[in-house]
Amino acid sequence: MGLVLGLVLDAGAAERAPADWLRLMDNAFRTLDYDGTFSYYTEENTPQGKTLGSAADGMAGLGVGERTTARLATFRVIHKVVDGVERERIVYLNGPLREILRTGDHVACVLPPGEKLLALEGALPSGLYGRVFARDFAGVSEHYEVSFSRRDRVAGRAAVGLAVMPRDAERFGYNLWLDEETGLLLRSELRDASGAKLEIFTFGTLRLGDGVATADLEPATDGNLVWHRLVVPGKPQGAQAPTLSWRTRWVPPGFSMTGADTFQPDAHPDAHATGARRVRTLRFSDGLAAFSVFIEPMPESGAGSIVSRAGATVALTHRTTSDSGDHLVTVIGEVPVATARRIAAGVARKP
Repeated sequence: MGLVLGLVLDAGAAERAPADWLRLMDNAFRTLDYDGTFSYYTEENTPQGKTLGSAADGMAGLGVGERTTARLATFRVIHKVVDGVERERIVYLNGPLREILRTGDHVACVLPPGEKLLALEGALPSGLYGRVFARDFAGVSEHYEVSFSRRDRVAGRAAVGLAVMPRDAERFGYNLWLDEETGLLLRSELRDASGAKLEIFTFGTLRLGDGVATADLEPATDGNLVWHRLVVPGKPQGAQAPTLSWRTRWVPPGFSMTGADTFQPDAHPDAHATGARRVRTLRFSDGLAAFSVFIEPMPESGAGSIVSRAGATVALTHRTTSDSGDHLVTVIGEVPVATARRIAAGVARKP
């Protein structure tokens, strides 16, 4: 994967090391003005049966058998820095009319009347775009080998190819194509150990710079506004003491805690989480991949063990018992199933 295949890098592109391109990509997403359409392909493997009433709501089912569904969705993204503040609008171009609006770290989801946000949405990054690409790349080379791969053209633009391959079996690998002029990510393929493509993101059209209109950041959908906080993997969020009463005995090497908090499903994110059903959250990142651990009291109806995968994102539950009773642990993130299972089994209340 370290060989340059096909087209040869020009002199300007070759001046940067592969890891430098990752840092340029991160900066491009945050600082450039761009307006484009992109497609997002995943394969979802979910058990069939009764829906689980827990923090995993909407992520998986409970029952016997498994269903595999290929999904291809198309989005429009408008990103612009206005008076020094990042603003972003993502429009779902398939299915119900839905939009995600971001101003700095504040996010609003515009939903059709009657449609509810998933219970986990308040604790996860804003949509797939923020989840996949808002990263801190410091130290990535310790756990991934980053090298040049073949150049290509994406959305009509020359693209530098990068192969980002894991050094162990605890994480996935990426093939990336970055805009040769700006470093903006134009295409991403996330692969498992066998080389199978779990997620594919690619721009189809793209406009950069002065042609991006501020007016296009305003919502066009009539619906319900649902506000929540943006949680960006790789950025410390300030752990709260109640959450830190729980710990993980094991996480893959290179993953560190980036945040911890407590939320109450269906509550406004600015409201203090009270009541019996509080979900404690621990978030981890290795700079590229991320996962979250959710701990909540066992639902009154009980819950079974489930494993569900949507693209590279696995959702796995585990039952744990402590002095305060039974709890349901849910691990959701971009790690292999075996890794998620080991993480969940090691979650325990601090002595």
